[in-house]
Amino acid sequence: MPFISICFKILPILISIVAAVQHTFVHPRAVIGSNWEVLGPFQSGTREQQWGADPLEAYGGFRNIDSEDSREFPSTLNGSVRFSRVQARAGAGPGSLRCAIPVVFDNVNWHGLRETFGWSALQFQAWIRGTFIVHEEGRYGIWIGDAVEFYLDGLYWDVGNLYEADVLQYSRGGLFLDLSAGEHLIEVRVVNDIRAFGGQIPPKVEVHLGLNEVTEELVVESHNGHGGWEVPHIINMTRTNGLDRSVCVAGEWASVAVRNQGRHWIALISLKINQVLFRSQPRLS
Repeated sequence: MPFISICFKILPILISIVAAVQHTFVHPRAVIGSNWEVLGPFQSGTREQQWGADPLEAYGGFRNIDSEDSREFPSTLNGSVRFSRVQARAGAGPGSLRCAIPVVFDNVNWHGLRETFGWSALQFQAWIRGTFIVHEEGRYGIWIGDAVEFYLDGLYWDVGNLYEADVLQYSRGGLFLDLSAGEHLIEVRVVNDIRAFGGQIPPKVEVHLGLNEVTEELVVESHNGHGGWEVPHIINMTRTNGLDRSVCVAGEWASVAVRNQGRHWIALISLKINQVLFRSQPRLS
């Protein structure tokens, strides 16, 4: 049966939102510490990965246990565990500070545990503690990747992302706070989920911490990034030029990612498309 298909070839769409200004981050006036304290590993069930049972709560919680405490804490994974230290791997992106904290325990018989209890035995939880220094007070965005729960200066938050490591890559979410100048303490509950990180031995989790100084209240992501406008599309497989990146748009909807990182509520009162260039080609077959 003959049918008509209309292919819209859309060139870059310029979208503007009233009261929105493209963000520009400057390099944050802060330093993330490289020395981190670690306490673990402890057993963790499959359904305890997020906001799960924490054995250290029996001792007042990790936040109330000092690293100078020489006690050994019971663990079904290794009999008993005590504090250790790791070095964070520092990095920097455009207008951001970031670091990766490797959490791995080589002194556990992971092979024996896996052979006895299966892959679920590789799941563990632990706590890490570190600091960052803000040289000038202001509003900062904090991103936590490969973790969910953490305490910042003794205050509990659960806005991390367990399944996304490079949290600054997509520029989504984050915690935006007004921070005073000086040292800030951050304590993160680490969990290893083999569904997220695989069944490597020894199991390893790299917790990612990102820090940005906020310079704009409303952020509209670039269409070149993962957080920008998106349209459902199909690739024109019949084209002969493999280098031709033109695509056919299938559907009538698009999405625009915006993020309020300021101190006040923002109302979006209008949105309009400035320019759309398209070509329709009815085809019969």
